[in-house]
Amino acid sequence: MTFEEFKEQALNPGYPENECIYRVDVLSVEHPLKEIFEETNFKVEVSQRFFYLDKEAAVMKVKQIGTSNSYNTRIYAMYIYELPINKDVANDQFQRVWSYDRFGCLISHSYATEVIDDIEHPSAKYRGRDKEAIRFKPGEIVEVYDREREIVASGIVAKTPLSIKECWKKLKQMEKECVAEGLPTERANENYWLYAIDDSYLVLLPNHFPSSLTPRSWEVFPITFPVSNILREKLNKEYYNYISNHSNGNCTFQELMDML
Repeated sequence: MTFEEFKEQALNPGYPENECIYRVDVLSVEHPLKEIFEETNFKVEVSQRFFYLDKEAAVMKVKQIGTSNSYNTRIYAMYIYELPINKDVANDQFQRVWSYDRFGCLISHSYATEVIDDIEHPSAKYRGRDKEAIRFKPGEIVEVYDREREIVASGIVAKTPLSIKECWKKLKQMEKECVAEGLPTERANENYWLYAIDDSYLVLLPNHFPSSLTPRSWEVFPITFPVSNILREKLNKEYYNYISNHSNGNCTFQELMDML
């Protein structure tokens, strides 16, 4: 396999020909967004849910909600889930997912199926994102949708999802290990163990929260309001400490400060 072939699989995984429906989830806050602009985290919940037979209708609904002023006062974000029929989609499993901001603008989408029934299908493997699809960079302050706690929390990006080139290097390393074991290089793909769960950021939180989150790419959003100087200082400190502890002595003090 060439790098170009690997890249094509990464960008276009070739999902199973499942018959699917599309679910639109609308995330809303309890109070209008303008009333919570100073909070570092706030509660969100699925306030509305719609089902459609095709993606075009689902996207149209997202755009309709995003352009409606009557909805925007409490809406935080929206999701479209592609759900295969006659397959287990419990626990937020999906074939594909797209995340949108409250105005209906696309934020991110997945690159590997999470349907357990299709775990052996090639589309279950995560082969990385291209540069344009990694929206947020290390040191950037973001908001994270924590599904388990149903909150949105402010944090700072410490690590980004693996790129296509990084995943390609992992496959090449696996090929070397196969050769060392006397196995054909074709076996490397069988032992390439990166899945949808690996398409994630590492986001550091202020010290009065759990130290970090590893949200999926479609659970990270731009900040809703300008960040206060106090919060920015706290997050920059968390990021500085992280870089200091993971630089292996390769960064000077000035280089670390330049990252903030």
